[in-house]
Amino acid sequence: MFTYLDLLVVVFLAMIAGAVLFLSLMLLLKNPVAKRVFLYLTSFLAIYSAYVGIRINFIFSNAQIIIGALAALTAVAAMVLDILSVKHEKLGKVARALAAAALVVGLGNAIL
Repeated sequence: MFTYLDLLVVVFLAMIAGAVLFLSLMLLLKNPVAKRVFLYLTSFLAIYSAYVGIRINFIFSNAQIIIGALAALTAVAAMVLDILSVKHEKLGKVARALAAAALVVGLGNAIL
């Protein structure tokens, strides 16, 4: 039988597996439409992991709440930069880097 703590571990492992999959596909694919789709998926997973980090650490530490909020804002900034990157390819690369950083920081904040 699974306890609630076991289910939480399963959820975190699924989030980590999704993060690895989304990051690798976002960075390795050549199709620009697929890159954009995985950028948005990565950003949404970063926002969700930041939300989980804020909800878990709500009572304990203000610094971790601020880190989670900054990770979510970074993911939103990555999506805005991707919308603006229609004419500039360098903005798309910066958006992908921001989304990847937001996801790593958000997951680290949620787990730790």
